Amino acid sequence: MVCKFTELETMDQLSEAISLLQNQQFANAEIAFNNLLESGETDTKIHQHLAESQLHQQMFTEAIDTLQKGLNITPEKPELLVYLSQVLWGTGQKEKAIPPHEKAVQLIPSDMQLMSNMASMYYEMNRKDDAIEIFEKMLLNSPDAFQIHFNIGSIHLEETRY
Repeated sequence: MVCKFTELETMDQLSEAISLLQNQQFANAEIAFNNLLESGETDTKIHQHLAESQLHQQMFTEAIDTLQKGLNITPEKPELLVYLSQVLWGTGQKEKAIPPHEKAVQLIPSDMQLMSNMASMYYEMNRKDDAIEIFEKMLLNSPDAFQIHFNIGSIHLEETRY
């Protein structure tokens, strides 16, 4: 039987779980966040914190599953998308890391750091045309950004060498 906490109880339990995470008591934090989710809580911030506690314990598969469950609740949550992308990338699942990051960029097209990371991912995956396209979109927001011009020029220079 699922027992829903009152709002005050939930806030107390969430505060306690976050405190455990901040104090590096990752296993206890994981239990606390899981208890909140098992009680029927659907705040995707809980999924994000649970995944953090799992990552600190090197529970990579579980962290990916947790983030995907959060995205099942709120599919257009940029923070979860980026976090999922980072975990997938960090575990060597680079092809799988691209779509969630692309979706995050679509949701927040003005975030230059997100776009820069996307271009870097494309570049590392040898998708240089896609990287250039992202850099060119970034120039629309910052036409005088030397680093963006430099990155585009560097990619073109590489292409002429090989």
